[in-house]
Amino acid sequence: MECSVYDVRDLAFEDGRLIGRKAFYGRNDAPIDAIWRRSVTNDIIDNWEASQPLIEAVRARKVALIGSFAGHLVHDKQIFQVLFKPETKALLTDEENAFVEATVPFTAFLTSDEVDLDAVKRERAAWIIKPVDAYGSKDVYAGLDFSDEEWAQIIDKYANGAAGAPFIVQHYCTPHRTLAIPLRGEEADYTAEAQPYTNLSGLYLYNGRFTGVFSRLGPEPVISKKTGGITAATIWVDATVE
Repeated sequence: MECSVYDVRDLAFEDGRLIGRKAFYGRNDAPIDAIWRRSVTNDIIDNWEASQPLIEAVRARKVALIGSFAGHLVHDKQIFQVLFKPETKALLTDEENAFVEATVPFTAFLTSDEVDLDAVKRERAAWIIKPVDAYGSKDVYAGLDFSDEEWAQIIDKYANGAAGAPFIVQHYCTPHRTLAIPLRGEEADYTAEAQPYTNLSGLYLYNGRFTGVFSRLGPEPVISKKTGGITAATIWVDATVE
């Protein structure tokens, strides 16, 4: 399958076809038949007017979306909750269950029948709550950021579907910290001193093969753009030593 990468602002909808005008990678002025949803979600929100050719193509059903704009598996946090259900554990081997226990933070729906809500309130430093399906760290709260009273109010606001959408609660895993100089394209970057930033890293796979490392860093417990977070450039060198 031929794949190309485009800026959402460089698309056109003409004669019933979505066209990629200027490619970062791949072909210019090429027809687009399918789009991987995650590649465009944030850009569409930030560039709504310039994204109208894509929106028109989707509404006319002239381009296929692989996944919806609402969310996909990686951002659907309840996948972690499912891993801890007895029904799931029965399907996994002992080795697989041990891997889940060692690497995936305990996750449950933020409801009184799944967790002890009073314990979550008392032990705020041990927990973080998140919407089941969202991105950009919207409505993500780490207990470390709040006082006991504030944390209890947050739990009451979102528990048991009170906010109109399901939330999950996870054990908070404190990310390790490293010194970083946040480069934001400003002149002050040249003289800025290194600051301790928390790290959040993941691996990229393409066609089942490892293709790189994705790193996000930030000064706060919740790492996101709105809390001063940055995306770190990562260079991967695959060298063969003879």
